[in-house]
Amino acid sequence: MLAPVFAPLSKPAGMPPLGLDALRAITARARIPVIALGGVTEANAPLCVEAGAAGVAGITLFQR
Repeated sequence: MLAPVFAPLSKPAGMPPLGLDALRAITARARIPVIALGGVTEANAPLCVEAGAAGVAGITLFQR
């Protein structure tokens, strides 16, 4: 898992968001699947996959 990609929406951020550029760079070098976590929403989940993430996880993504 790589976290937080974006600022978490369900709790205060403990670390600054890494962003899609970092996700892209890490997934390009990783030998295992990388899951994007942190501030993932319906709107930005596809961007994570486009950046190379094998999938996404999160709390906000599944809340309404």
